[in-house]
Amino acid sequence: MNLNTKEITTDEFMEFTGIDLTGRIKGGDNPSDAAQAFLRRESRRLETFIDAELYRKMSEDYPNMTDDQKDHYKHALIEQCAYVLRNGEISTDSGYDPEKGEVASNGTLTAKSIAPNAIRELKACGIWSRFILNRGRNCADGWPWWN
Repeated sequence: MNLNTKEITTDEFMEFTGIDLTGRIKGGDNPSDAAQAFLRRESRRLETFIDAELYRKMSEDYPNMTDDQKDHYKHALIEQCAYVLRNGEISTDSGYDPEKGEVASNGTLTAKSIAPNAIRELKACGIWSRFILNRGRNCADGWPWWN
């Protein structure tokens, strides 16, 4: 697995799941493009979730991670993609049925939108943590106060 990039390839996905995304994902004239778009979309969704809910900035943190953390992150992404293939894009569901009304709350949908196996991978390497990193701040109104 190439740890120099946080993106996964269709070959890496197939190596660990046995699923050929180019044969599974349909769309457009080129199945390879549709498979890559799926991987990029799910990668972005997981990264955004980590940034927003776990107080990280994956675009800045990834280059500074250990190889073990990078390996776990990429496996988490593989697990998340496999989860979405099996269960659908839960994070895009409104939880509302026009005939029945609300069938699932936003909290339930959010909790179910991340694969349990992806969470375990992220916990195993310390990424799934709510510890708030204190990043340097600077803005026009004089923050930081000590300058």
